Amino acid sequence: MAGIASFVYGDHMPLLPAVVPDIPESRAEVAAARLARKIAPLFGVPWPDGPFGRRTWVSDYARVTLSEISRGAPLPTRADAQRLTTPHAGAWQVVERIGLAGPRASLPNEIANATLNRFGPDTRAAVVLTAVNRLLDPVTDAIGTALALLVDPNGSPLPTRLRLAAWTGLVVETFRSQPALLAAGIHARAIQHELVQSWQLPLAAGLGDLPLTRCEVGAPLARGATTTQPFLLDVADHTFAACQPAEPPDGDDELSAELAGRLRDAEAVDLLLRRLLAAGTPADASHLWLSEREPGQLAVEALLFPSGLVDQFVRHATRAQGAPGPGSEPPQVLPAIPHASDVQGLPLLTRRALVLGLYTVLAHLQVSPRGRDASRQTIGPVLEQLAALADAVLDPDDPVAALTACRTADMRVQTLRPDQRNDLRAPLTDLLAGLDRCENLLARGLLDRGAAAEVISSACVELLAVRRTNAQRPDAGLPSPAALDRRLHRAWAAFHEALEVPRFHLDSPLPRLPGLAGYHLQNYAAFLAASTDEADLRTAIGLFTSVVIPARSEFAIRTGHSAPLRNALQVATRASTGLAEAARARGEIAQAMRWAQQGRAWICRALTATETGRLLDGEPPTENACRFALLAAPALLLAAELRVPDIDPADLTTAAQLVELVRRWEEATVGGGEHHTRHAEVVTLAARLAALGVSHP
Repeated sequence: MAGIASFVYGDHMPLLPAVVPDIPESRAEVAAARLARKIAPLFGVPWPDGPFGRRTWVSDYARVTLSEISRGAPLPTRADAQRLTTPHAGAWQVVERIGLAGPRASLPNEIANATLNRFGPDTRAAVVLTAVNRLLDPVTDAIGTALALLVDPNGSPLPTRLRLAAWTGLVVETFRSQPALLAAGIHARAIQHELVQSWQLPLAAGLGDLPLTRCEVGAPLARGATTTQPFLLDVADHTFAACQPAEPPDGDDELSAELAGRLRDAEAVDLLLRRLLAAGTPADASHLWLSEREPGQLAVEALLFPSGLVDQFVRHATRAQGAPGPGSEPPQVLPAIPHASDVQGLPLLTRRALVLGLYTVLAHLQVSPRGRDASRQTIGPVLEQLAALADAVLDPDDPVAALTACRTADMRVQTLRPDQRNDLRAPLTDLLAGLDRCENLLARGLLDRGAAAEVISSACVELLAVRRTNAQRPDAGLPSPAALDRRLHRAWAAFHEALEVPRFHLDSPLPRLPGLAGYHLQNYAAFLAASTDEADLRTAIGLFTSVVIPARSEFAIRTGHSAPLRNALQVATRASTGLAEAARARGEIAQAMRWAQQGRAWICRALTATETGRLLDGEPPTENACRFALLAAPALLLAAELRVPDIDPADLTTAAQLVELVRRWEEATVGGGEHHTRHAEVVTLAARLAALGVSHP
């Protein structure tokens, strides 16, 4: 296994990176290694020791040709060839990112057609799949070993759904480390899968010695024409075996059970790989973009949130696997965190994969509000142990160690902050330190832009919640709201740097952002919406109105999934309510009414969504439902108090029901309202309802 230096792409350090291999001594493995060296730069993986140095391209699998694969660089078009010339007949060079060679010359170490033609049935797909598997061999080994080490405190394998979660998270991180390369491998796998399952039909006895033509079923191959026919993407197909349930699926007999098992596994892997191919398309909320990591080194960056993707996959896959679904496992089934001494001797990528797998399992246990509520009292120490393990077995500048420190502290703060009896000092200190580490690695080019944007955005959500609630108490021992506000401004500046988009200003609104960048400015807009500065509130309104809500509305239309839009609408009302309250305090009632009317329109739009009905009707109430209620009720109440035009008398009934929902959540989760960090808001809302002649149900 190569050392850490082999995984650094320039200064950039992916989490689970492809590794360009040395040429092996075994002749049987030489072709795969040579192909890997050609494929890597074409799909965003630099090979510093190769003829093009750190230069990379991001090729489209549908467009790249076998000739370009054999050269390891893009071919010029006919127009390019006429326009661009090489210095002399025997030389080659790269001009305008195109590999050029003289009339009688070739690029260094081009692969002969005879070598390529040994692969099939689809030569290009077989060649690409062979190369991708070779580049990801170290990652495949690491994931397989790490999954085997995931056990419960008794040493027994984790439940199937948790093993599925870990596997999914690790494949997702492999994708994020090199999206273009893995996407090419997924395309190639799909083509090979369809073609290698060919008929091998015997001739009927009556046909005798009927000669078959070259292209007919059953025709013998030409003499010496043996082909290599890969059809598995090893990093997904081979590692999936660790997720199989203990019991085989039911079947009428042993053969049908075995066939059902193979189909079940193949369908599960296909499901995840198809899901990954959707990333960066209009069907998915992930944001992928082209970035130049250093001059000449083009790569794909990926902002995606693995927890949601893992949850979606596990819900589908557990049905096919016949395993208990989310909520069926006892909440105390937590992974055992191994001792550092048992992990330190493992290869670097295996240590990374183990830490990432453990975190994915813990995040999956908390991804649903019910799961979070059920594990509030038990998961904290396990998260601390995982952070300590990462720091013990990985270097301080290792991106996985920094991400784990920030992510685990983030989850601890999220778990503890609703109950004001909990001491947030240590987890908040750890979160701030983890955020510092991640921002530092981003600034030095040692952390993926997508991973950095994800962890910064998530941390900012928790810091904002603490700033608005827990830090308001003088006896909490936490940084002041003003100090947290300054830290949040720094973090959001780093987020925009990671995402490579400009900051929004009312005097110079953002042009239409590419991809789903606008979709992911939601949390930044929420930060501005929570400000007490009217300029920030107006900026938040502008950002929601012109960027975030349109992006999420389009996403809801394309996918039918309205929860992200509902979230934007409900948070936007915080800004409109703040501006309306400020205007009312100044006696500017007409202006206050305009802002209150805007907030009511947004919240009524959110209330009509089918997914909102499911959220509010769930029993017992969830933390997500509580958050919605504490944003929706003020918007409805303010509109009623200001008597905005076209007010619906039912708004007050709805507001009262929302307040009652929060009360029920308080009783079920934190043992009563007096312990809830936001209970003062509930008391104020109830008093306002009473002043309007409405009592809570």
